[in-house]
Amino acid sequence: KADVSATGNPPAFGDTSTFVGLTVAGHPGITDNVPPNTKVSLAGLGTLWLHRQTKTKTKITVIMVQLVVTKPSNPEGLKVGTTVNVAYAQASVK
Repeated sequence: KADVSATGNPPAFGDTSTFVGLTVAGHPGITDNVPPNTKVSLAGLGTLWLHRQTKTKTKITVIMVQLVVTKPSNPEGLKVGTTVNVAYAQASVK
């Protein structure tokens, strides 16, 4: 679940995003408690980001699972540059 907040100006950002039962095949050390911006290389496919968090002065964005395909001729037949986002939240102040 992606869950973020922004309050005040300048903003105070909150991130209470969580995983439940997270596993990544071939990476037994990954659990529900991964730190923000955990990067996992997937052989033959690309990069898997977990709890990807970006901030600016006025905005916070969280994507809990982001797959970026970087390998041509991958077993899934996905085009290089394909990005798949799962569970996205964004909060900002003006």
